[in-house]
Amino acid sequence: MNNIGDIVTFEVFGDLPAGQAFTFVWNWWDGEVTATSTQSTTKRINMGGNPADAYLLRYTVMMVDAEGTSEVFQGSISVNNPPTIVPPPTATPNDTTFPFSTILRIQAFDFELPTQTYAWFQGDVYLGEGTIANAGSVPGRYSGTLVNAYASTSNELTYIGAANADVRVLAMDADSGTTAFDFQVRGRSAINPFASSNIVTPGVIFEVITQPTRIGPLQTAEFVIYTPIMDVEPTFLWEYEAGDGWVVATTSAGATTPQRDGSYLNSDIKAL
Repeated sequence: MNNIGDIVTFEVFGDLPAGQAFTFVWNWWDGEVTATSTQSTTKRINMGGNPADAYLLRYTVMMVDAEGTSEVFQGSISVNNPPTIVPPPTATPNDTTFPFSTILRIQAFDFELPTQTYAWFQGDVYLGEGTIANAGSVPGRYSGTLVNAYASTSNELTYIGAANADVRVLAMDADSGTTAFDFQVRGRSAINPFASSNIVTPGVIFEVITQPTRIGPLQTAEFVIYTPIMDVEPTFLWEYEAGDGWVVATTSAGATTPQRDGSYLNSDIKAL
């Protein structure tokens, strides 16, 4: 059976009258029209055959002589449909802090055959065949038209993301039909915890960066720390030693605020 991407030669068989010129007008299944002065031509197969029509792609060729007399011939070719991916493939999780473990998952069905095989690659490096499972029936559409319900399979690969990478999965059927999908595994480097302190006065905030700032009575100091992205909310403990302006040694848990990216902010306001 032919596959998408094959280049096929099409020909009108028969002996033509000697000394007469003919034009052959080929009307293809995809709406393309080509004209030749010979009885044969080539075309790249660009879609699978119609499942509702014995997996055929149909075309016509009109033979026209110099006087405009024409004759139309019908033709067809059988073409395999590669596996169809059921959207959307998923990467769970993705776009988080490196390194992280993510599950890449794809689901597919095939019009002709109920089973598929899979192969995973990062560049030219083979990562394995993944874990395949039955995924139930799904509606199969051909050129936008619902044909039938088809059995589908899913395939999962556990991938350790250490840097941005493209991971390709090939879904293949027994007739050499192949469909590829590229996962984009993305993330960011871990952010080391850091802290800053702000000295708060009525209406004015001074940010202490390299040198301490002197403050006076009725003023407070706000201390802030950020964490990297974490799966579990951490606990915090601020410890203040007595001396240099602090009256007594104290501790505080501060106030924790989850951030949108999965990190945490903790702040504590200390009165002098």
